[in-house]
Amino acid sequence: MELLLHCLSLALALAAAAEALSLNRLTGQSHTWLYLSLGFMLISVERLFEVLSGQVHGLGYSGHEMVSDVVMTLMSALFVYGIHGMRKVFLSHQATEDALRHELEDLHRFERLTVGRELRMKELAAENKELHHQLDSLHAGG
Repeated sequence: MELLLHCLSLALALAAAAEALSLNRLTGQSHTWLYLSLGFMLISVERLFEVLSGQVHGLGYSGHEMVSDVVMTLMSALFVYGIHGMRKVFLSHQATEDALRHELEDLHRFERLTVGRELRMKELAAENKELHHQLDSLHAGG
């Protein structure tokens, strides 16, 4: 039982480290995720050291040690679950940001069209005024 808990905790801590590293590119916060990943790697190293050093022997496994191992395994599972949940938050944030960027591009396109239309209307109004002046001059001179 002790070896199983240590191996499960080790695997979960490695999964949390990998999940944290995978968020580097998504969030652009490489230092933050690197530090979290290193922390999870240290948990993994500690668990691996216990397994390889023979501290996990299955004999004389006290209730206190078992509770400690169960707590460590549950903590590792919660880390994996929490980081995976954070991925969903960041993906949702990114999707919202992309939608807003697209909407802003549409607004800029609309602005260019309407401003261009207004400028053309001013040009046509000025041209119309000039033609009226020319027409009035022809009528006055004729």
